[in-house]
Amino acid sequence: MGDIESRKRKERPPVIPEHFRNMAPDPLASFDIIVPVKSSTSHEAEAARLRAELEKMKAAREALAKSNLSKTADRKAPPPPPPVVFSQKKRRY
Repeated sequence: MGDIESRKRKERPPVIPEHFRNMAPDPLASFDIIVPVKSSTSHEAEAARLRAELEKMKAAREALAKSNLSKTADRKAPPPPPPVVFSQKKRRY
């Protein structure tokens, strides 16, 4: 029986003093936000802006790739790896 009564005491909502409650944000304020509705022309303008931005990014990426190709073409090829030889002798260390 004592356990049930202690649970009831623990399940009460917290008591917040009035001077703290005045400074706390309103928990229901997020439901009052009104999202503006965009027209089709604004969607088209944004899509055109994004396409232009994408084209700029692609051109910059291609220019960077070309500059990197010219850097790698000037390098010498690395020397070939040494030949692998399997010796029949057993080595003692």
